[in-house]
Amino acid sequence: MRPRMETWVGFLGHTYVLAPCAITELGLVRAGTQAGLSPDAAAARAFLSLLKSSTHPAFVLLPDDPGCETLPDRVRTPARTGGGHLLALAVAHDAQLVTVDTGIPAAVRIE
Repeated sequence: MRPRMETWVGFLGHTYVLAPCAITELGLVRAGTQAGLSPDAAAARAFLSLLKSSTHPAFVLLPDDPGCETLPDRVRTPARTGGGHLLALAVAHDAQLVTVDTGIPAAVRIE
C-alpha cells in the first residue's frame, strides 16, 4: 500500500490539498504501527505530524461533523460504515474521497 500512496502523492500538483480527518489520522497511526512501518504509536504520530507540516502537498484537517444520518443508502453492513462515513464527510466538505479500498464505488481508488 505504501508505495502506491507515495507514487500517487508524487503526482499531485501544487493545487491539491490532502484533507485527513480524525478517523483517517487514527487509521494511519494504527495501520502504520501494525504493519511495522512505525515501531510504536508515538513514532507513527510523529511521522503524521511531519506529513501535516508539509507544503507539498498541503494538509488541512477536515472537521468530522456529519452524523450517521448522512451515511449513503448503499451502506447496509457494519463493515461498510467507515467508508460510508468518510464518503459522506468528503461530500459534506465538497472534497473527493481517495482510497485504496475497493468497496467504495464513489471514491477515487489508488491503484
